[in-house]
Amino acid sequence: MNIPDFFNGPILVIFFFKAFACLFSFMYFVYSFVVYRQVKTMATTVQVKDSGIVKRENLIITITNLQILISILLLIFSILIVFS
Repeated sequence: MNIPDFFNGPILVIFFFKAFACLFSFMYFVYSFVVYRQVKTMATTVQVKDSGIVKRENLIITITNLQILISILLLIFSILIVFS
């Protein structure tokens, strides 16, 4: 493959899609980590009344943990797309 074929064919579009997928997934991971740290700080600072069986702060921390898990899976998936 020579250079003019790279810029004229669909390979360039696929390359930008893969690069954007990796960049977006990394930025989403950083965002979810920052949100996790803020929620953790908020949970230690602000006292929230219990709402039955599950404490609200534990529920919010669980949701942010799920967000971090999803962002890690998305990052792994985008890296696998780049190397396929």
